[in-house]
Amino acid sequence: MKIGIVFINCILLLVSPALFSQSLTFNKEGLNSVIQKIEESTPLTFNYNSESISAYTYTGTIDVNNVEKSMNDVLYSTPYTFEKSGNLILLIYSTESSYNICGHIKSSIMADLPYANVLFEKNNRGTLTNDIATFSFTAQGHKNDVITISHVGHISKSIMLQDWPKDKCLEVYLQEDTRLLATEVVIKDYLLIGITEGDEYGSLNIKYEELKHASTKEYDVLHTAQLLPGIHSIDESASNLHIRGATPDQNLVMWEGAPIYDPGHMFGMISSINPFVVKKMAVLKSVFHPKYDNRIGGIMDISLSDELSRKVSGGFGTTMTELHFHVDIPIIKEKMSLLIAGRNTINSFVKSPTLLSYSEKIFKNSPSSSTMNTDSLAQVFDNKIKFSDWNVKWMYQANEDISIKASYFKSSNYFEYESSLFEGTIIFHDEIFSDTEAISILSEIQWIKGYSRLQLISSSYNNESKNELNFDDEVEILNETSSSNNINDISMKLSHLIRTKKDNTLELGYTYNLKEVGFTYNDISRFELDIDNDDKTKGHFHNLFASYSFSKENVTVNFGLRSTYYVENKRVKATPRVRLQYNINPSLKFKLSAGRFIQYISQIQDFGQISSIIENKIWILNSSMDTEILTSDKFSGGIIYKNRGWMMDVEGYINNSSGLNGVSTSTLSEFTFGAEIESKTIGVDILIKKRWNKYQLWVNYTLSKNTYFLDEFAPISFPASNDRLHNLSLVQNWEIGNWNLSSTLSYRSGLPYSIPLGVEEFEVEGAQETYSNIIFGNFNNGRLKVYTRFDINISRNFNFSKRLSGEFSFSLLNVFNTQNIYSRTYQLAPIAGSGVPKIINIDKVLLGFTPQLLMRVKF
Repeated sequence: MKIGIVFINCILLLVSPALFSQSLTFNKEGLNSVIQKIEESTPLTFNYNSESISAYTYTGTIDVNNVEKSMNDVLYSTPYTFEKSGNLILLIYSTESSYNICGHIKSSIMADLPYANVLFEKNNRGTLTNDIATFSFTAQGHKNDVITISHVGHISKSIMLQDWPKDKCLEVYLQEDTRLLATEVVIKDYLLIGITEGDEYGSLNIKYEELKHASTKEYDVLHTAQLLPGIHSIDESASNLHIRGATPDQNLVMWEGAPIYDPGHMFGMISSINPFVVKKMAVLKSVFHPKYDNRIGGIMDISLSDELSRKVSGGFGTTMTELHFHVDIPIIKEKMSLLIAGRNTINSFVKSPTLLSYSEKIFKNSPSSSTMNTDSLAQVFDNKIKFSDWNVKWMYQANEDISIKASYFKSSNYFEYESSLFEGTIIFHDEIFSDTEAISILSEIQWIKGYSRLQLISSSYNNESKNELNFDDEVEILNETSSSNNINDISMKLSHLIRTKKDNTLELGYTYNLKEVGFTYNDISRFELDIDNDDKTKGHFHNLFASYSFSKENVTVNFGLRSTYYVENKRVKATPRVRLQYNINPSLKFKLSAGRFIQYISQIQDFGQISSIIENKIWILNSSMDTEILTSDKFSGGIIYKNRGWMMDVEGYINNSSGLNGVSTSTLSEFTFGAEIESKTIGVDILIKKRWNKYQLWVNYTLSKNTYFLDEFAPISFPASNDRLHNLSLVQNWEIGNWNLSSTLSYRSGLPYSIPLGVEEFEVEGAQETYSNIIFGNFNNGRLKVYTRFDINISRNFNFSKRLSGEFSFSLLNVFNTQNIYSRTYQLAPIAGSGVPKIINIDKVLLGFTPQLLMRVKF
């Protein structure tokens, strides 16, 4: 009997923990499910917002007899804390605290890592470790906000604010990235915050959300690209970019894979690409991947986010030029989402000084002794300037490997303007309408070692313009110029990428392309010969492309080939390209590239003095004749050096181009439409960057010579209209607490222009009137004065709550109100009492003192 009692007591002793104690175990289980199971197993009740914690999970064990002890672990990775009252547990959103963050960054082999990036993810602000690999700064945030530490050649590490010691600095060790070191050590540290080197053909990737605070320019992706050497705009616009001597039409601006033929509002002053939904932009200035359409300039490849929305988010605000909004909506969780974004000019609601200054720059055409009157500007501002743009992106993720994306873009511009010269004696009237649309549908299948893509693209452009010049007291028009231009561009692209051993890649593809371009140009004048031109051309193109990239030890090589069959031409054009990169050591690398490029669609360049108050260039499809296809041979080579926080990128280049189309007026009073021009650009781009803790310096300098060659009657050469020997920008950026202060100083050589010799009168057989024409000497034989401008900006981000934040940015452009002239043309004007007209010069002046203001709320 006693033995039985002892046996029973032993059994009870063994099983009693199971009878009187119970635990719950979880593995990456959502917090809503965790709390539900705790409530089912205990008398406890939780008070909380289920939607706000749905994104968090918990892994671990909870003792149901002592839940309070485990709650800190459950809520560790969230911004929430808790209070317990009896059987009620209340989840509370914690307030932000100030954390003093300091540390010493080392590699896994105990070596110091100077100039490592330390980024506070919440507001994209941070610092660099100094020469001895230490850093310190203050962060305001929630306990689960993250500090991310990264260094080239090492695996990044993220640490929550609550894990930083309160009374000492933390030693952080970064593990070497052995996969990267086995192939190559690439200098991919930041060039500027938000600008890094890409993986293909020397591209530069711009993450706009990170970069925006380093620019004093309009909140604009294409303005931002001008921070890079070799890229500038002669008229201070966003979209009229000149890349290493190439004119804007020779560059390819792509939105979600679709070409955009007019990427600007207000004649390019503002980009039509909505910056608030752009995820990144790849910039290629020299040799580029053969997957891109045929162009001889540079590439701006702009992408929206490819991430499915998990919750409704968006934003709204104004830049004092427009009102904007965007909203990102999840339709099916983890499967489908929709992004919608729009912008519309603000002038219907408020008289913005920024828009007024932009308007004055666009339309101000004053002789040297006269300026436009302000009242006419007010008329333009009130009634005559309209622009808008829309971005829509629908995404569907069928499973982990199959996705479909459809994107839509639309941009519209309308301008009507009337101004006068000589106190109203001569009246100018301009009216322009333009419309741009693009549709991109992309389906993608991911394979184990690559992917296959099928993309359908449609892009269209339509432009109508009219310019009139007359005396204020006459019905008959002195001069009337009108033009229309439309483009339809349809493509189907199939591509397949294969990843071989050691991360080498082979990409093969085919593109069918239909381009249809029509234009008319009419110029009716009382004193000069009338001009009447029109054309409509259609071209069918079959393109095959291949690209192979491989890396071995310290060498990376890209080989590319694009082959184009122009159906109407009945010939094949092959354009090979190659790029070599050799990493001499971890601080120094050498790069070399060469390639041939062709282009079939371009704008007519005015190399004479066809005077139109509003520049509105015409797109044409180059003739099927071999000699009229644009061709460019590119060569470049340089080094990138990085050491102790300094970075210097030096690259020299030579671009030889032929087949350019132009309008020219000869000294013999003859008009040539479609004159063929050749060009040669020689230059060197220099970029120097240095960061000292909270201060960053960025020096951008280009030395170049761009010459045109015209073989019309006798071979002549002259400076290109965008030729600038020196182009220098100095950007400074300071972080002062939660504020960011930046400045940009710009210096550029004066642009060339043609000096007139006088007026020639001549008669046309059968006509009763005498005609007059301006006689010129050599093209572009004069130089405008040098260009200087100083801009400043101050900005700050605000966090109102977990779901609501804001941005503020205020800029002053051209602080010293320097008058910069970018164009000088000439017009014939009648003299009272004389049949011989006189020459008046029209100077186009760039922006004067201009304020800019951004106010934006995000949710």
